[in-house]
Amino acid sequence: MDLGATLCTRHRPGCTHCPLRQDCRAYLQGRPADFPAARPRKALPVRQARLLLISNHDGAILLERRPPAGIWGGLWSLPECPGAEDVAAWCARRYGCHALRITPGKALRHTFSHFHLDITPLHVRADHKTNTIMEPSEIVWYNTSAPDERGMAAPVRQLLAEWRAVVDIN
Repeated sequence: MDLGATLCTRHRPGCTHCPLRQDCRAYLQGRPADFPAARPRKALPVRQARLLLISNHDGAILLERRPPAGIWGGLWSLPECPGAEDVAAWCARRYGCHALRITPGKALRHTFSHFHLDITPLHVRADHKTNTIMEPSEIVWYNTSAPDERGMAAPVRQLLAEWRAVVDIN
């Protein structure tokens, strides 16, 4: 009989039904809920990401489909600029757009089962020429005022909702 799975649980010990209660130190000390002790949680590593909310003259946000492997595989996401890169230069090289203004947003932490992801959102107001990006099917301009059912990770949806709230205020 597996007593740990059926009777001797930390949150609801069943001492009255346990055949070993007369020899149990936890029961005799009146502390059955203290055992078994919870294992200390393992510290999760922290990774950093800069996600760009690149907006065009219509207020649409640039989204791109992530590669099938890795975090958020195959989902639509905000572009992720490598930490060592200059954001304006990266946008020009990757998307052919000129960053008119770059504004940091409120940082966000997303926790996966095996690591924390600290996200730094950067709002990038791009010039009007960015509409030429529409050619590849893996990149789209997303209308935040008329969202569709596109598959996105929760933090991306949250950042888009925050962006929409800021646009509505202004």
